[in-house]
Amino acid sequence: MDRALHSDSCVYRTVEGHDLLADVHLPAGVGLPPVMLWLHGGGMIFGSRRLLLEWQLQRYLDEGFAVVATDYRLAPEVGLEAIVGDVVEAHRWVTGAGAEQFELDGTRIALVGHSAGAYLALMAACLVDPTPAAVVSFYGYGTLGEWARKPNHEYRNLFDLNEEAVTAAVGQQVTSDAAEWALDGRLGYYGLTRQQGTWLSAVCGDGRERDAVWLEKFEPIRHLTDRFPPTLLVHGDADIDVPVERSLEMADALAGLGVDHELIGHPEWGHIFDMNMSDPPSPPADRAVSEAVDTVIQFLHSSFSED
Repeated sequence: MDRALHSDSCVYRTVEGHDLLADVHLPAGVGLPPVMLWLHGGGMIFGSRRLLLEWQLQRYLDEGFAVVATDYRLAPEVGLEAIVGDVVEAHRWVTGAGAEQFELDGTRIALVGHSAGAYLALMAACLVDPTPAAVVSFYGYGTLGEWARKPNHEYRNLFDLNEEAVTAAVGQQVTSDAAEWALDGRLGYYGLTRQQGTWLSAVCGDGRERDAVWLEKFEPIRHLTDRFPPTLLVHGDADIDVPVERSLEMADALAGLGVDHELIGHPEWGHIFDMNMSDPPSPPADRAVSEAVDTVIQFLHSSFSED
């Protein structure tokens, strides 16, 4: 198995004195490789570029893709508009200065995200120029409606959180790298907002979630056109965090516009279903996950070759 030629961390943007980092992973022996701009999940409240799963990264590198995993500023210290702006700037960097610095093919870029990162990939695809070659959404969403406002009863059963402690974990300073899976930290704060139905408020900031006209600007499904890039949606029926209906409605909207797209799923897949994999994949559920990544790889090869 070929290993990565090298991986570098670099600053792709400095905003208000805060450096935003990207990890650039290059495949071995490939000149001007196409690029996956990878966006992490975490409800836009926690998470980091460092959450990219090693087994997935290696699969992508083995296929000759460069993988650029980026951070973006996190809520509630900044709001949704700033977060989306960071991702747009990441795309600008990877198609320009980043492509030149690391000898990437800046004309062949796919936006690939998980959960909130998938939302950001879909949103950025509506805004950036040039248009990406493809979008891959792992358990993402294109709307910020009632599902995002109401308390999630599954979260109430899942976590017993100390409200005072987790609230104290945020709001002190702007951050863009929160990889820890700690319930007394930012993950716990995210869980609390889902329990209380305040997640959208925390992400939008300043009460903007109540401004329907403003909020519509940040719903990808409302900005789709027939020029939207080919899109692969990956979503399990057992997702209790982001309901599978969010990908179903995206698929319907894309179909209505005649956009090339595919939706793949599995009855047993929950949210972040791809987190735990044996090596090599052995149980049936593992094999289904591995096959899903096979589909992602085939989809990207096809999209890059047509671009």
